[in-house]
Amino acid sequence: MTKFCDDHLDLTRQHIAEGEARIARQAILIARFKEHGLDTTEAETLLMVFRDSLALMREHQRHVQAESEKAS
Repeated sequence: MTKFCDDHLDLTRQHIAEGEARIARQAILIARFKEHGLDTTEAETLLMVFRDSLALMREHQRHVQAESEKAS
């Protein structure tokens, strides 16, 4: 693999890890909101956006991995 591919894969992994952490924090916030009887509609919508974004990040990682393997 080239240095560029290695760096790109590292960056996708970092973004995925950050996305997973963001989702975990949002889920905790939603649980706390519910405990206090607060409306979670917008928080749950944001959580769906985070999950959709994470799916896109994972798809991008698969694409970068495939390109990297072709280049090797």
